[in-house]
Parts: sequence; structure tokens; C-alpha cells
Amino acid sequence: MDDDVVPIVEELRRRLPQVSAAEQGQGKEEACAQDGEGGEENEFPFEIRALEALFEAICSFLDARTRELETSAYPALDELISKISSRNLDRVRKLKCAMTRLTIRVQKIRDELESLLDDDDDMADLYLSRKLDASSSPTSSSDAPYWLYGSPNTGSKRHKSSRVSGTTVQRENDVEELEMLLEAYFMQIDGTLNKLATLREYIDDTEDYINIQLDNHRNQLIQLELFISVGTVCMSLYSLVAAIFGMNIPYTWKAPGHEHVFKWVVIFGGMVCASLFLSIVSYARRKGLVGS
Repeated sequence: MDDDVVPIVEELRRRLPQVSAAEQGQGKEEACAQDGEGGEENEFPFEIRALEALFEAICSFLDARTRELETSAYPALDELISKISSRNLDRVRKLKCAMTRLTIRVQKIRDELESLLDDDDDMADLYLSRKLDASSSPTSSSDAPYWLYGSPNTGSKRHKSSRVSGTTVQRENDVEELEMLLEAYFMQIDGTLNKLATLREYIDDTEDYINIQLDNHRNQLIQLELFISVGTVCMSLYSLVAAIFGMNIPYTWKAPGHEHVFKWVVIFGGMVCASLFLSIVSYARRKGLVGS
């Protein structure tokens, strides 16, 4: 009665009435004979129908969550590119965390499907009604199918060591329809995973672009700091002139008639400081330390 399971149960109930009515119309014995003579070619047994409904619900849920994530992520990333702010960064961080969790879930489902498709014995074990029919049939234990001897893994090993070529062909034909069903959902879940991978690449590209922008801003700040430092050094040298003239030391140009000396000293000091500033900046640009 879990809220996440109720829709799957309702969907399974919606699919079952047609099969149930057909079986009731023909009778129990005729339905069993039809299943044994090839009825499974047209209709899956109950457990496979339940598995199909389950995979359909899981794939639809994950695909819907992926579309919602794409709808929220792409505008947020574009907004972050246009304006780097704490709010935009926190929004993208939350979206990235949600994408990582969703990717783990999708990857887990994909790995399970891939593992199941790689082993025919595991797919054969999904036909639970065959085990029930085999256990209820009046056959000896020596003729019983391999799954009645114990766990699926143990039975699989015994089956591999004792089965004949005709049985091998029969088992492969038995799982063919189930294999096609699982491959269909495997392709669907793989498409969802590819969407998440594309979204992750877009996020990584956005992060690289933002890092480039931040590096550019840091370089600009370093250049500004360099200019300020060079200017401070030059102004310190220029203030040395005022410090020298402020000393209480008798100089010959303090005598009457030599007042013009102060003016030329100030002008010359300013020219020297400006020339020093330009020289340092030109050297930094020539070496590529600052932009042009």
C-alpha cells in the first residue's frame, strides 16, 4: 500500500482482466495446455506482466525526473553564465546534487538490466509459473528442472554441467521474448542515462567557462595591483623631494635670488618619477606580465 507502489498495482490490474477472462472461458485445463503448447508466445505469464509494469513505471518515473531536471538546470546554468552570484551558484549546486543522485539511480537500474541480459539462466529464472508447473507435475525428481534443486545459482551450475544441446535450444527460445522486453527497457533507461550525461557535460562546460572568467578577473586584479604598487613606489620617490626641502639644512639655493631652483627640482623629480613608472609598465607589457 505504499504510495509509490499503488500506481504500479493499479496499472497491473488494468492489464490483467483480458487475460483472466480468456483463461476462465477456456477452463483451467485448456489454459494450461495452451500455455504448454505455445500460449506464452502470445501472452506473458503473470510474473512477466508484473515485471513489465514495474519496469515501465520505473523508466517513466526516472525519465520524468530527468526532464524536470533539464527544465530547471539549463535556464539556471545560462543565468549563472550571464551573472555569477551566490544565489545562482547555490541554485546550480543543488541541481548538480540532484543530478548526481538521479544518475546513480539510473545507472543502478541500467547495470541490473545489463547483468540480467548477459545471463540466460537468470532470465529463465524469472518465469516463476514454469517452476510452479514443474513442481506440481507428477515427474520424478531426476527429471525435474534444474531450478528445483536449490538456489538459482546452484541450479544454474548443475544445469550447465548436465544439460544437452536440445535443452539449450529450448531454454534460449524460452527467454527470447523476455530478452526482447528487457532490451526495450534497457534502451529506454540508457537513453535517460545519456540525457543525464549530456546535462553533466553541459554543467562541466559551464564550470570551465566560469573558472576561465574568474581567472580573467584575477589576472585583472593582479594587473591593477601591479599598477598601484608601481605608482606607490614612484610617488614615494617623488615625496622624497618634499622631505629633502623640509629639512632644516642650510642650502645655497635658499639664499635670495635662487628661488627658481625649487621649481626646477620639483619639475625634474616629477619627470623622473613619471619616466620610472612608464619604464616599469613598458617592461611588464613587453614580458607579457600585463595585458596590452
